[in-house]
Amino acid sequence: MIHRAVAAPSEADREYELIKAIGAGDIVAFEMLIKKYRDPVSNFIFKYMGDRFGAEDIAQEVFLRCLSGGFRVRAQGEGVDLDFQNRLQSVVK
Repeated sequence: MIHRAVAAPSEADREYELIKAIGAGDIVAFEMLIKKYRDPVSNFIFKYMGDRFGAEDIAQEVFLRCLSGGFRVRAQGEGVDLDFQNRLQSVVK
């Protein structure tokens, strides 16, 4: 019997599946995405505001805007272009 190793999904693959689930209305998947990006987004905003609580409030608003704007995922080349990341960056700016 031949056993073949199964490669673990890449980070891009996991995020792709997560965003597909969010697009289908999976709130738990959205919470997982927030946990992943909450600190980087809050820290980015904090650098400009200097107010930790204000930065966290704005970060929450960023995620709500991303959710209300919907999620789009498309394959591009070998990797996955996640429109969520682009949308997240544009909303934060």
